[in-house]
Formats: sequence, structure tokens, C-alpha cells
Amino acid sequence: MDVLAKELGRKPTATELYTRIHSTKADKGVMVDKRAQDMSDAIAQRLAAASQPPTGDGGSSSTAEVDEMQLFLDIEGVNKKRRVYGLGSATSAYVDTTTSSRARTRSTQSQRTKEEIERRVQAGIQDGLRQITTEVEDLRAQQARTNERMAEIIQAEMAKMMQTLPPQYRPPPGPSDDDDTPTL
Repeated sequence: MDVLAKELGRKPTATELYTRIHSTKADKGVMVDKRAQDMSDAIAQRLAAASQPPTGDGGSSSTAEVDEMQLFLDIEGVNKKRRVYGLGSATSAYVDTTTSSRARTRSTQSQRTKEEIERRVQAGIQDGLRQITTEVEDLRAQQARTNERMAEIIQAEMAKMMQTLPPQYRPPPGPSDDDDTPTL
């Protein structure tokens, strides 16, 4: 860990330390065994997934801040002796070995996850309601146009029928609808 810290000029992340410890001396990109390669692949996949911006919430397109250590612990976990596989004695540099702190961290993360899920569900519900409201308004406007058109067609057909009626069946001429004079 100290050698890697000198090379990087900072404390290495758990993932960087894990990769350094479990890679061959000849080629730093080749892992020493299948478990180490699987772990490295899992970390890379989760980091890539966690770095993606959230979708469907209409929020900003910036990527979320990723807690790489928490992601590493979620994949590997802490064993009964309070060690993390692959970090050896350096575990204490990355993980608080007290149970309450670990439980608090998971509880806080769980609460954040629940809040994020709740926020996304509410946003989805609001989007759905807006879409339904828009569709209902469109349908009402379409129905009103259809009703107006049907009334015009019915009036036109009735006017044609009135002209074909024999004179004895035609209504007597009266004031037109446009006439504003009252009848006595």
C-alpha cells in the first residue's frame, strides 16, 4: 500500500490496491487467478453501471458520485475476522472495523437507496398522470369537434329533407332564428 501510495502521490483506492496485489509482476493488467479476475471484472462492471446517469427522472445528466469503497465491500464483503478478501492487513486502512459503524454505513446507504427509489417512483407517477391528463384533454377536444361536425351534418340533412316534404307536411314559415324581434 505504501509503495502504491508513493507511485500515485495519494492513498490508493481499495480497487487500485486489490488490482496491484492480485496482478502479475510481469504484466500489471493480468490477474494471478480466476477469482481475482472475476473480482476485477465485477468491480469494473459495477463502477461503470454506478457511473451512468440515472434515467427516466428528467433530472440533470451529470453522473452520480460513486463510493468506490462501498461498492468494493458490497461485492466482496467483510468476513468474520473483520477482513476483506484481497486487501489483507490493509483492510483497516479502508474499513472501520467496528460493527456499529459498518451497520450505520449500510443503514445510511439503504436509506439513501430507499429515498432514491421513492423519488423515482414519485417522478414516474407524476409523469404518468401528466401524460394521462394530456390524453384525456386531447380526447375531450376531439369529441367536441366530432359533436360539432355531427350537428352540422344533421342540420344539413334535415334542411334537405324539409325541401322534399310535400307542402302540407312542411312547418309554417315563422321568424328566423336570427331575427331579434319578439313575437306577439
